[in-house]
Amino acid sequence: MAATPKKRKPTEAEVEYKAECLRIRKYVNRLTRYAPSEWGDKTSSTPGRLSFRMHMILNRIDDAMIGTPDYMGLAYWWAEEYKHHLRAATPGERKRAHDKLMAEGLPLNGVSDRHKEIIYAITAKSARKAFGT
Repeated sequence: MAATPKKRKPTEAEVEYKAECLRIRKYVNRLTRYAPSEWGDKTSSTPGRLSFRMHMILNRIDDAMIGTPDYMGLAYWWAEEYKHHLRAATPGERKRAHDKLMAEGLPLNGVSDRHKEIIYAITAKSARKAFGT
C-alpha cells in the first residue's frame, strides 16, 4: 500500500488572502440583496453612470485588492509625492502603474527615482491633459 503524501499547511499570507476574499464575497452578497432599481438611477438620461453608493462599494472592494493582481484602478495606494499625477490618471493607467511596480518588487507607497520613472511614464498623457502642458 502506497503512503499518502502529507497535506501542505497553507502559509499565513495564503490564509489571510483567503479570509479577505471570503469577507469581500460576504460583503458583496449582503449588498446584492437590494432590488436592482436601488443600485442606480435607471430613469435618468445617463443610466450607465454609477450611483454614489455603488461607487463607494466598488471603492471599498478595490481598496481590499491593493497589492493583488485583482486591483481595478479605483482606490488610492500611492505616496504623496505622486498624488497629482495619479489623481489625474485614468483607472487603467493607475492599474498599469500598480502592476508595473508590483512586477518590479517595489513597495507601492514608496518613493524613489524608479517609482518616479514608472509613474510619470505611464501617466504622462493624462497629466499633460490635466495640467494643460
